[in-house]
Amino acid sequence: MTLVIGFMSKEGFSVVADTRFGSNRLIVAEAGPKVFSVPIILNIWQDGRESLKRHLPNMGFAFAGNTFAGQSTHAVASTYLQNLLVEAFDEGPTVHEVAELYARCAKLVVDERRRWQRTDIHLFEAIVFGRSEPSAKSQAFALFVSIGEDAGAAVTVEEVAADSLLFVTLGDGDEQVKAQVEAGLKNNEPILPWDVLQAVIIDQQVATVGGSMQVAVSTASGVELRPVFTLASDGVRDLNILGFGLTEIGLMGRYFPAGTHAAIG
Repeated sequence: MTLVIGFMSKEGFSVVADTRFGSNRLIVAEAGPKVFSVPIILNIWQDGRESLKRHLPNMGFAFAGNTFAGQSTHAVASTYLQNLLVEAFDEGPTVHEVAELYARCAKLVVDERRRWQRTDIHLFEAIVFGRSEPSAKSQAFALFVSIGEDAGAAVTVEEVAADSLLFVTLGDGDEQVKAQVEAGLKNNEPILPWDVLQAVIIDQQVATVGGSMQVAVSTASGVELRPVFTLASDGVRDLNILGFGLTEIGLMGRYFPAGTHAAIG
């Protein structure tokens, strides 16, 4: 599974998640992307020419649960959203509409998987977040995939009441998050979501939560997936991108991947 923590920051709804893929019985990877940017492109056809395009601010998608189903759902839905045909450019789909699209894609993906392997291992939970317009309030919608009475996948979509909740959690580690929050409140200490996630990773009580940290922030210009500065065992800091270090990835010519404000892990 994994642990995703959603919260409202000064910039907008944001998420942090760990990078471990696997179950209690088998760890598959320590560097697994679970937080994704959702590009949205409006297209107007031109006679015999390339279509006119308007790139709207990105939204975000994060999931906890089955890796294949979560990533496949994102692949299908994000491809759909990059090919929206319109007669005239408008503000594009709302966050709720995008969440409903992801829900429909999730049902299709899970039902397809269950055709070949009829178990519950394909289930996952997710959050779709962002702004319906740059000036609009940041929103988030949680998706919960289950198996209905007809043995088919059922997906519910619920708006996250981010104003009234300190954190919303998906996946494993909910009790550990609550314990961290309660300890912070008791000691009158600041409760920062990245510190809470890091504490759960270090504690190792939850076998499915580990690796490093991923961060996404919903800004007025769109959802940003931000690199994370991590401290290696030798005391050297590295820039981590969705579980992989910059020292491993390497530079790309004169470009350095720090165009957004990096987080500290």
